Formats: sequence, structure tokens, C-alpha cells
Amino acid sequence: MSILIDPPLWPAHGTLFSHVVSDHSLQELHEFARRTGLPQRAFDRDHYDVPERRYRQLVDSGAQPVSGGELVRRLVASGIRVPGRHRPEKLDKILLRRWVRTWRCPDWAGSCWQPGARGTANTTTGFTSCRFLRPWMS
Repeated sequence: MSILIDPPLWPAHGTLFSHVVSDHSLQELHEFARRTGLPQRAFDRDHYDVPERRYRQLVDSGAQPVSGGELVRRLVASGIRVPGRHRPEKLDKILLRRWVRTWRCPDWAGSCWQPGARGTANTTTGFTSCRFLRPWMS
């Protein structure tokens, strides 16, 4: 039974974020969050998103540093992981990415697509100027 934290590699809101999970139970995760002062709004179904500035404090409080891959493997093995397909707020982005990969946007060679972090499609901002996809982006 461990609280795990991955390195702060996930960019958002002008900083980098880590994920904090339990490989045992959500109860253990929420107790750790309460004890370390993580706000409830940082919880996202099976993990807490925490800014880089909190990383050292959380490790010092008992979170075990692991790679992102190890964190996901242990979260899946615990049965706590909530897959993306069960996250309705992410489904539109997932479907849009698949649509663009499969059918290619008519403006693909134009300026409608911009790469996101690490060269991946950033569906929340990357396609906002596309005249074909704009109606589905709101």
C-alpha cells in the first residue's frame, strides 16, 4: 500500500504537474490528500493533479517517487484506474483526434492545425481556427 507520485512533466496553467495516486484505495489517497493539504478540486476521478512546487513536500510527506509508466501500471493493477473512455469530459477530444487521424481535416495542409505539447494534436486550441471543425469545438 503506497502513495505514488510521478515527476512533474505535464504542462498546464504555466507550470508542470505531477499525479498523485494510491495503489491500494481511494480512501488512502484522500486521507493523504487531507493530511498534506491537497485541495479537493485537484482530484480527477483516480488521482490528484499537483503543481511542481508541491512535489518535494509530497515526497517528504511519504509519496513514493516513480516514473509515469510505473504509476500507471500500479494504478491499473489496483483496479482504481478510470480509463479515458469513461471520462465524458474527455470523450469529445478523443473522438476529434481519431476523426482527424482517420479522415484528415480539409484544412490539414493549411493553418488550422497546430501541434500541442511534444508535437501532439492540441484539440482544445490546435483546431480553433479551422473553418470545418470550429462548430464542434465550442
